[in-house]
Amino acid sequence: MNNRICVSLPITYGEVNENVKVIKEALKYEPHYIELRFDFIDDLAAINQSLLTPLIDLIHPNCSSIFTFRSFKEGGKIELEEERRFQILKTLINSKPDYLDIEMGTEGHILSQVINLAIKENLTLIFSHHDFEKTSSLDESQTHISMFINRLKDDFNLNFNFIENSIYKIIFTAEKYTDNLIPLNLCASLNDKFKIISFCMGKKGKFSRIFCTKFGSFFTYASLEKETAPGQIKIEKIREYHESIFNP
Repeated sequence: MNNRICVSLPITYGEVNENVKVIKEALKYEPHYIELRFDFIDDLAAINQSLLTPLIDLIHPNCSSIFTFRSFKEGGKIELEEERRFQILKTLINSKPDYLDIEMGTEGHILSQVINLAIKENLTLIFSHHDFEKTSSLDESQTHISMFINRLKDDFNLNFNFIENSIYKIIFTAEKYTDNLIPLNLCASLNDKFKIISFCMGKKGKFSRIFCTKFGSFFTYASLEKETAPGQIKIEKIREYHESIFNP
């Protein structure tokens, strides 16, 4: 069983030194991954190599990097036309993080370009889907992932190695505590075939955030100070839970 944790950091300023301070603080907790959420930034023009390269250089000797510019439709903080967002994603890819998070529902022509650039730069894609209203049934969730993987095969002619190496992330919102069982069962049913990340957001979803790695989720997410999604648990607290529950 893994207890891998990704700490998600909102990049709110386009100034290198301020972001370096936050990343250094996160690194004290020895996360396995650091996600930088660029859709929180105050100045889109600041997303360039002068900002990105120092941040990558700081993260990479210590852990893996994930770059994200979340779609507004799935919780992103900036509403942009998809073509403009693609230009930002292209800049993020060119800086060579280990992973890029891209929504499964991205327009086909943009998704195709992102995939081709990721292959060229040898980075791994995290294909994600977020539901901020509810938790789908297990069957619906399995079908959602299966249909997307078939799309990768049929529409983009991607080979098995690419599909196997990619990560599939499906995130729900818990309306009741029993909703936590859906992502846990989803991870358990698919993790021997694909790399899956799944849990519930919201106050009632914290159980699945803690336990998802036990059921096969590739990793779980935590916050440092500011949460980037509803119900995120601080990294020191989720590690404390993992130690007390899994390694008593």
